[in-house]
Amino acid sequence: MERPTPDGPAAPSRQPNNLALRVMSAAILAPVALWCVWEGGLWYVILVAIGAGAAGAEWRRMSGLDAHGIGPVLVIGPLFVVLAGEAMVPLAGLVVVLVAAVVA
Repeated sequence: MERPTPDGPAAPSRQPNNLALRVMSAAILAPVALWCVWEGGLWYVILVAIGAGAAGAEWRRMSGLDAHGIGPVLVIGPLFVVLAGEAMVPLAGLVVVLVAAVVA
């Protein structure tokens, strides 16, 4: 991406562009994700938990709910549900609701 300068034409950027960054990320993360899926078990649960935590963090950032005090629940909630679901804990949903009520 080029930045305009007051002296003349835009100077070329030294940072990788968005597409190059995405391609590099995919080249590194795709084999790791495929290996976790292939191995299954705990590795798959860890992969899904990381994905759920990342999705919760993105949801927190997009919704702007930190001001209301429920931002941490949007990150921890999905992560907890994935881990509790893997452990087959019957009261996982109730615990998530209680934690959300206490934090909010």
